[in-house]
Amino acid sequence: MRRHDIDPRTAAREYFNGQFSYAGNFPTLREMEAMLIASAIDSVKGNISAAAKILGITRQALHKQLKNRLR
Repeated sequence: MRRHDIDPRTAAREYFNGQFSYAGNFPTLREMEAMLIASAIDSVKGNISAAAKILGITRQALHKQLKNRLR
């Protein structure tokens, strides 16, 4: 598994590498959080425990985030 303790100052450059383009409007924090969660889950083929580890949160916290998004 890759290391995920990267320097936050370089995170966007290393992990997004221009993937997100902003046509004058930045996504909200909630939208960006949803994109990161979805990307983490996709990258580990749905393994919630592994996705939580990538995101630096507990599995329970990730489940709570997912539950809140369904409301």
